[in-house]
Formats: sequence, C-alpha cells, structure tokens
Amino acid sequence: MLDDLIGKITCADCIDILKQLPDKCIDCFFSDIPYRISQGGCSTTSAFGTKNKWQNNPEKLELYKKGKIFTENDIEPSEYLPDIYRIMKDKAHGYIMVNSSNLKNTIQQIEDANFIINNILVMKKNNCVTNQWYMKDIEFTIFFRKGGAKPLNNCGIKSCLSVIMPKDKIHETQKPVEYVQTLIGNSTQENDLVLDCFSGSGTTAVACHNLHRRFICIEKDPEYWKASCERLEQEQRQQTLF
Repeated sequence: MLDDLIGKITCADCIDILKQLPDKCIDCFFSDIPYRISQGGCSTTSAFGTKNKWQNNPEKLELYKKGKIFTENDIEPSEYLPDIYRIMKDKAHGYIMVNSSNLKNTIQQIEDANFIINNILVMKKNNCVTNQWYMKDIEFTIFFRKGGAKPLNNCGIKSCLSVIMPKDKIHETQKPVEYVQTLIGNSTQENDLVLDCFSGSGTTAVACHNLHRRFICIEKDPEYWKASCERLEQEQRQQTLF
C-alpha cells in the first residue's frame, strides 16, 4: 500500500488512506488544511467586499454564505490527527496552515492528539483580504513535533516569512512553492517521506520534487486532483529539459 502511494497525488478520502498506512512511516507532515472561513457563515459582502468574486457563481456563493470555500471541507483535525500521530516517526516535524479564526481551535486539537507545539510561523503576503477588523495580509503555520526535539537544518530562518502569492492559480487557496519548500526543506533530509492529506493545488508535491524528497499527497476533489496532477507532471517535464 505504502509504495503504491509514494511519488504521486492520489484522489481519495484521506481518512480511508491514513487507516491503511503503517506506524512510523512518515518523516514530515505538511498541509494547508480545510476549514471554515467563518464559523457562523458569511454575508456576501463581509470578507471580499460588495463585488464578491463569487457573485456570478451561485454554487460557490451558496458555499461562501455558509462560511465555506470548498464542498469538501467539513472535517475537523480531530478526525485525522490521531492517525497522523500514529504514522509519523518519533521526533518528526509537522506543519499545518490555518487562518486566524481557526488558529486557537486547531492548536488545541493538535495538542489533544499528543503533539508538541514548537512555534507559530507567519506567512506575510504581498496582497490582502478585505475585512472590517483590519485587512488581512498574513496566514499562520502551526509548527509542531511528535515526541522529543529534533533540530532544524537552518535555525537562522525567521518565524515571519514574506512571500509573493501566485498569480496563475489552479486552486483558490494555492500557496507559494517557495514558502512550502523552505519549511519542508528545513525539517527533512533528502529522500525523507512527506505527507500532505489535503493536497489541493499540489504545491507540497512540487516542493518535494524540487527538494528530492519523497511524498504522499492526497486530494479528495476530482477536479483539483486532476489539475494538480497535470501541474506536477508539467513541473517534472520542465526540470527534465534542464
């Protein structure tokens, strides 16, 4: 089962896949996890202004009113973190990206799964989201570990990293490869195995490919899975040319 998943993005429910993975096989966990953008739902103007980018997309707009961006984000960290803990190696590092509204709850669920929080990292973006309580130009990454401490490869990297967000996106919440690459590269060695349960645009897979890390990526939505596989294949072809 494990060998069949390595080096590819699999279209599946991560809960089903995690149950089948052996204990202590993962060297690092990295994921931009699904969560509600608002716990109580949103008005059509609350987060993106009156000219909401989904006003002309009834299906997306209906999700947005419920505080959601994607159909497949009704899952709590408590549903998968116990299995993540089981399959991660001792001293392995984990990274979970989350917004300010879900930060406290996610930290609590990470600790409830017996992980230890190392730090809260900040990704400072070159753009921002309109908000009535100050415009949002940062996102958070919870950096944690399983068991005893393991040093980073480069302790000189600051906890706040400025990034340029991608323009040509295949996914609404696509993150910069450079950011993901920096964190994974700082917590792993060449040929280590990295897991991303919510692969989305496939950024983790691309970052691992660039770093010569093995990876297991899982994406439940068939459309994003197809687009991310095409993206990964294109990246692999381009690097082969050079």
